[in-house]
Amino acid sequence: MFLRDFSIHADEAIVDRYQGGFVQRFHRESTSVVEPYLAALHEQVRTVKTAKLVWEFSDEISELPPHVPGVCRYRWPFDFAAFHAAATPLAKQQLILDAFQAANLWIARHSVWPTKPFEAAYRTIVDRNFVFAGCLKDSWLNSTKDFRVRLFFNWHLDRVELAAALYRNRSTCELCRHALGPDVPAGGLLQCYSRRAKWRSRTRFVVSGSHWSKEWVADFRAAMKQEA
Repeated sequence: MFLRDFSIHADEAIVDRYQGGFVQRFHRESTSVVEPYLAALHEQVRTVKTAKLVWEFSDEISELPPHVPGVCRYRWPFDFAAFHAAATPLAKQQLILDAFQAANLWIARHSVWPTKPFEAAYRTIVDRNFVFAGCLKDSWLNSTKDFRVRLFFNWHLDRVELAAALYRNRSTCELCRHALGPDVPAGGLLQCYSRRAKWRSRTRFVVSGSHWSKEWVADFRAAMKQEA
C-alpha cells in the first residue's frame, strides 16, 4: 500500500490559551500545506500497513515522541506562540510545513521508508511559494453534449477559491468563468468537488462545498446564447 493521507491537528490542551475557535481553525489552515504535499507525494511512498499519518501538534512537549512500530498517530512539538504571532499567511504556512516535514522525515527514517519523496514534496511547495492552484482532472459535459465545464481552484491559508469555466465540447477555448465560494478549507476537498459537481439543467451547473448545506450555482445561459 501507499502512504496516501495526512492530518494535522492542534493539541486540545491549548484551547484555554488560544480561544475563539483557534484549535479548529488551525486544523483547517493546515490543509493549505497538507493538500499540496499529498499531491506532490502521490503514490511514491510504499508502506506495509500505513495509509495515513495523524500529527497532533503541541507546545506542551519539547522532546520527540518514542517511535512505536505500527502506530500512525503521534504528538509533535510545535511553537503555537510563534504561529499566533506570525504576521503573514506565508509565515504561518512555513511554520506548519517545517514541523510537518520534520515529523514525516522522523517517521520515515524509523519506518525505513525512502526520504527523497518527502524532501521533493517539501521543495515543491517552497519553490511554488505555497501557491496551490489549478484545474481538476474531471470535466462535466452538459445534457446536450455541446458544452463542458471545468473547475479551477486556488487554495489559500484560510479559504479555497473556486471557479467554474465553460467550454464548447472538444475545445480548449474558455468562453466564460463564474466565481464560486469561497469555501472553508477541509482535507479531501478537491475530491469532494469531483463527486458533488453536476449539471442541474442544460445551462445551470452546481457544486457542493465542504458543508453539505452549501451549494453554488453557475448559470451559463447568457454565454451559451452568445455561442448559439
